[in-house]
Amino acid sequence: MIVIGHRGAPDEALENSWDSFRKAIAGGAARIELDVHLGKEGLLPIIHDENLKRTTGHDIEVSVLSPKDLARIKLSNQEALPLLEDVLNQLLPQIELNIELKSGGKELADAVVTILPPLEARPRKIIISSFDRDLIYYLSQQHPQETLALLWDESDLSSVEAEMKRSQCRIFHPEVRYVNQELMSICQANEWLVFPYISMKDETDPETIWTQLEDLGVDGLCTNFPREMTQWLQGRS
Repeated sequence: MIVIGHRGAPDEALENSWDSFRKAIAGGAARIELDVHLGKEGLLPIIHDENLKRTTGHDIEVSVLSPKDLARIKLSNQEALPLLEDVLNQLLPQIELNIELKSGGKELADAVVTILPPLEARPRKIIISSFDRDLIYYLSQQHPQETLALLWDESDLSSVEAEMKRSQCRIFHPEVRYVNQELMSICQANEWLVFPYISMKDETDPETIWTQLEDLGVDGLCTNFPREMTQWLQGRS
């Protein structure tokens, strides 16, 4: 079971910040999950929300963020807002990346793929994920070389298999509360990799959750406690 830092290491630092990413790496995470939106002039800022207010204090929609705005806007920890291109250049040599596509649709998807290093030049794995099933399908058709993951946050799992097969997707990212033996049987029968995710407010008894997931046979977890989970796994082994 591999450790994926959810927005870095949000229990130790501000989510989706350079500090958070570096703490996830220092804590032993194998992969970092991060969120990207499309701003003005092809800007690809890394932030979870569609508005900057929660993590910067500025009430600005990410969709109107320009390169000029970046000079005056800081995260609440006083760091600059990370851009995907900079993260690729600085962090990809050290750790795998899971890029979750947020607002921007097909234009965002194309912009992200455009700045990724060629497959043969990537020092680590890159996964592109989204809750948008049509967007994952679009990527599978337009950029079949990319490794894609379907995110899922619905209790109704009846269409999971059809959606995964439509996009020829091999990686499934369900919300942790929907992971059970029935779902794992479907995933294992199709030879999908399963990396659940868990919200920051729901990982209140992490070791119990980790034990349950390990017993179910998931391949990894997008956790808010990458350092602690790494140490827990080391202790188990």
